[in-house]
Amino acid sequence: MTARGNASGIYRSGDGGATWQQLTQGLPSSELIGRTTLAISPSSPEVMYAFSSDERSERADMLLGVFRSRNGGNTWTDISGNHFR
Repeated sequence: MTARGNASGIYRSGDGGATWQQLTQGLPSSELIGRTTLAISPSSPEVMYAFSSDERSERADMLLGVFRSRNGGNTWTDISGNHFR
């Protein structure tokens, strides 16, 4: 079963999974996020990319955006422009 609603989103653990923090700064509202794919840069692990789909869309391929973090997920920037809208 897939988590939906305000439990959706990107999470990070700094203690081996004992606790988790939801990352939100610069990302869409968690109520909108459906499936998310993450990629971490092998040459610079602080750089991450997230591709998030729109939970409200009837089309499974409707993206909310492509987001990049340059600081390990603390903040995110939408870098998709108008390519997916």
